[in-house]
Amino acid sequence: MAMITCPLTHSPDVTLLKTFDSDALIDAWQHDFQVDISSEFTHATTIQLYRSNPTQLQFFAPGNLAGSARLYQQLQKFSWYYRPDRWEHRRALRDLCDRTQTVLEIGAGVGDFVQRGRQLGLDIAGIELNHDAAARAQAQALPVTATDLASLVADRAATFDAVCSFQVLEHIAEPRRFIEQSVQLLKPMGYLIFSVPNCESFTQHGEFLLDMPPHHVTRWSQAAFKSLETLFPLQLLSACCEPLDPEHIEIYTKTYYHFFHDLSLLTRIAFNHHVLPLYRYVLERGLHRWLPGMSLYVVFRKL
Repeated sequence: MAMITCPLTHSPDVTLLKTFDSDALIDAWQHDFQVDISSEFTHATTIQLYRSNPTQLQFFAPGNLAGSARLYQQLQKFSWYYRPDRWEHRRALRDLCDRTQTVLEIGAGVGDFVQRGRQLGLDIAGIELNHDAAARAQAQALPVTATDLASLVADRAATFDAVCSFQVLEHIAEPRRFIEQSVQLLKPMGYLIFSVPNCESFTQHGEFLLDMPPHHVTRWSQAAFKSLETLFPLQLLSACCEPLDPEHIEIYTKTYYHFFHDLSLLTRIAFNHHVLPLYRYVLERGLHRWLPGMSLYVVFRKL
């Protein structure tokens, strides 16, 4: 059996957190999304979730679990999969308009963020591996190129004031190389912006299929991002969590209902199904804005 190591440091100092049955995941994807992922797990009968003790990064093993292009083609049929108006987009545009001129988005999709950046006067372009998505962006006269990160580094190293990727890093099988190449594209003192699912949000108390292989292969926290300062010429400037999205209130309350139901008799009584409507009502009246939601947003400076 191959030694399990952290994908950032390659250190074997890791802790096993949980083991999942591949067949159970295949059945769950078929039931919930009508998507067949059996071809994604051809050599894995079980999947393990580990935590790197030095970096606090959580990652899944074995290391060949990243989803294929076919998986994402199937997910694109869902209207909720690509949301054009994202919290992290709005946050990044506020930061970028104050600090930068030339901006690159990695994983630009159909160009929603690129379009908004250009409307605000940014010199912004994007790259996208999905040729269909890039073609849709180009049809709107948006500068989104169907190319990979390595090819761009060869041509455009140290040319951008800022490099962004939104909800991309958690899909990457080799995050260290991805981050290295992103840094190489930056000018000195340039800004590197990531948004990822927040593994310390309410989702930590449930099993969300889209936060597991073959969709996500790593899980990130503020501590994991802070550890990047020891691995790359980066300084972490800020980190913040998205407020709980009103669209997620239902799943938020259901997740905590099941979590507390299994925790103890006292919490089962306090968080029973009779009070769920009250909790939802309070959240919908504004409390949701003060609770951490699904996304984590970080800004680094290249040293």
